[in-house]
Formats: sequence, C-alpha cells, structure tokens
Amino acid sequence: MIEKEYITVSGDMWDMLAKKLTGSEKNMTFFMEQNDNYIHEAILSAGHKLKVPSIPHTETQLKPPWSR
Repeated sequence: MIEKEYITVSGDMWDMLAKKLTGSEKNMTFFMEQNDNYIHEAILSAGHKLKVPSIPHTETQLKPPWSR
C-alpha cells in the first residue's frame, strides 16, 4: 500500500483536508488518527507533513457516479 503525503498550508482544517484528500469530510476522524501528532491543532500551521490514508470503501464510493 502506497501512502501519500500532504504538506499543509497555513489555515488548513481537518474537515476540509479530509474532503479534499479522501473524498469525504466523514473521513476526518480516520484522517486525524493517522496524523495524531497534530491532532491538537484545529487550524493547521504551514509545513506539517501529513499522511493521507487509503480509505476503505465508503458510502460515497458505493453511490452511482451521478449522485456522488
């Protein structure tokens, strides 16, 4: 499994990053757990290297393309 990385920019927030990088803000908790060394920050500072987890099949992935 290849793990992706993301370098934060000032103002990044967990829910926005989860949506942008995993496809759904519902993955925010899982995304935060993978990066627990920054979990205390609600609004992230620039320059943090985050792991972007591979998300198992989600509700979003099971919907037909026209309703995603």
